[in-house]
Amino acid sequence: MKYILKKKTWSLFITMFAVLMFFQSSHPVDAKNDKSFSFVWMSDTQYYSQKYPYIYDHMTSWIAEHAKEESIKYVIHTGDIVDRMNNEFEWVQADVAMKKLDEANIPYGVLAGNHDIGHNDRNYKMFKTYFGDERFKNTKAFKDSYKDNEAHYDTIVVNRHKLLILYLGFGWDQETLNWAEDVLSDHSDHTVILATHRYLQVDGQRSKDGNLLFEKLVVPHENVQLVLSGHYHGHAQRFDRLDQDGDGINERIVVQLLSDYQSYEKGGNGFMRILTFHPNTSTVEIRTYSPYTNEHLLEDEEFQKIPMSFHFPLTF
Repeated sequence: MKYILKKKTWSLFITMFAVLMFFQSSHPVDAKNDKSFSFVWMSDTQYYSQKYPYIYDHMTSWIAEHAKEESIKYVIHTGDIVDRMNNEFEWVQADVAMKKLDEANIPYGVLAGNHDIGHNDRNYKMFKTYFGDERFKNTKAFKDSYKDNEAHYDTIVVNRHKLLILYLGFGWDQETLNWAEDVLSDHSDHTVILATHRYLQVDGQRSKDGNLLFEKLVVPHENVQLVLSGHYHGHAQRFDRLDQDGDGINERIVVQLLSDYQSYEKGGNGFMRILTFHPNTSTVEIRTYSPYTNEHLLEDEEFQKIPMSFHFPLTF
């Protein structure tokens, strides 16, 4: 009888040990897949390029130096890189600042704002000279572009989580939208961030062209979960709930954000946004930070009307 009990006890021990080893071996993989990571988002840096290039340098140097500590995997720029499209001095300053990311092997994407292309003239010559396909074509993230980076998309895979960042420059047209629709249709398995220059206004309402993008690209493609834009001086946020499957339940949330600090001291004082993705909770934390002043808060009533940091949902 004692032998039988010992045998059963030993069998139970072996089983429990095997189960424990299974969880120990599998849990690190899950933990690794759920590890948080960050993107940096900047916009409307034109006055840095024009008057304060040392601030622009502070921003990109900080990103390069803190990429490992902050787990920064990607950088987004939503346009107005320079103030005067035909002033090469400004393009050179922007080029030098952004090259710090190239040298640090940090992937990034840019798009043209209205100042970068002469507003309604849509003169892409200088933008394409400095930030056309040639600059990005050999990078891992860059996948394809429309008309030499008048629009393009990048993909980033972090711990098996697939993200696509779709860029539409200022002055896009129906042909651009057709190209973008094909990109989204071909990547339904990616979480999509739509980056464009003019979209959300400071009052939280979309611009006329922003509404068109919402109807044509965001609503039909349920994997578009986040829209980032600049252009309008200030910042704002908008959350739209959509009934994706027609069951009467608004189960889909689209987060739309505006961030543009150019009207603040020295063209923005180096403020930018840091988006930290938390796959384990399906959320994103966004915070505001200036590497130039080492501040997390703008001392300005206009910019304090909405939170400097908050969380929002995102499905991975």
